Amino acid sequence: MKNEEQKSDNLASESSNFERVIPTKEDRIRDRKEDLERNHNAKLINYDILKESLPDFAEWLESVCRYGNVDSVCLIFLEEVIVGREKEDRYYYKIYFYTSDNQYSISIYPPIDEYQGYCGCTVSSRKSRPGEFWNRGNDLPDGEYTSETFDRIARRIIQYEMKAIKIFD
Repeated sequence: MKNEEQKSDNLASESSNFERVIPTKEDRIRDRKEDLERNHNAKLINYDILKESLPDFAEWLESVCRYGNVDSVCLIFLEEVIVGREKEDRYYYKIYFYTSDNQYSISIYPPIDEYQGYCGCTVSSRKSRPGEFWNRGNDLPDGEYTSETFDRIARRIIQYEMKAIKIFD
């Protein structure tokens, strides 16, 4: 019994040496943002910044987001363009969004001078199939930076997410 009391006293004195810190909501959001930026090696931006720099694309994206609330369903990253090992003085955007099964990534290279720009999408499964140790993925439509390209991407995402209903043989 005396031995247990001594252990208890030791634990109490050790714990008093540590200050208990409970992170605030702002701390958790800041830490999550820093983790995302570190993992993607890019700057996480909000929809308002995208709207200022690419208003046409921002409108296209908002039109397919639930209630038009882009920040609640998409992660928007601003990344530097690197050619070879040299960074260029240009940026591109990477937009991520998720469904229960998949992660979608839309890449946007804005038009500059004679360059028509680029819009493309990839999809990756969020879980591997039984017996596999990798996640499957596919390229979805891509092309010039136009609303038509974005519409083709949006339609393909819908096709990709539809589940088969087996009523008729």
